[in-house]
Amino acid sequence: MNLTTYWKYLNTIVVLIVFFLISLIFASHTMIQTLLGVGSLAWFLFFLIREIYLNNRRTQRTRFQVRLSHGLIVLGLLLFNTSVHQTVISTFGQTDMIQFWGEHEAAIHMNGRAYHLIWTKRSFHSTTYFYNLYERRGLFFYRVNSEVMSWTINPPEQRDYGAVRTFLYHGEEQGVK
Repeated sequence: MNLTTYWKYLNTIVVLIVFFLISLIFASHTMIQTLLGVGSLAWFLFFLIREIYLNNRRTQRTRFQVRLSHGLIVLGLLLFNTSVHQTVISTFGQTDMIQFWGEHEAAIHMNGRAYHLIWTKRSFHSTTYFYNLYERRGLFFYRVNSEVMSWTINPPEQRDYGAVRTFLYHGEEQGVK
């Protein structure tokens, strides 16, 4: 590998690191702490550090090996992006990204236990809140609800108390945890 090729590959690594930092800034901090989030982060970092190590040693590799290595890094970054937001992959088919676009997080306490609530709000004629509830078990967060919870509030008949208070009210009413 000549010096020009080395710098080209180094620039690729720098761009991937910048994309990773941007992904980290916009990631859901609850979702990073799930098993899938930690696993995808480990995948990305393993292949990135391996590539940096091989570049620093200037190991002779074929073009295919370099592209395969970069492909695994990009795949790890894409997996990380999809696992740190409410997507089909991170919720195992329960939600899609459009449903939870603009997700928010809140730490709540119910029945003496701490949970993390991830919610989003959709409004047109009525307001609909979508919720996923996470609980820490050991090192990781696990989703408590098996399906996405949602409640619709019709403004003329019902008062909107905000996402978290609405969840706590309806959660008690329907016996959530």
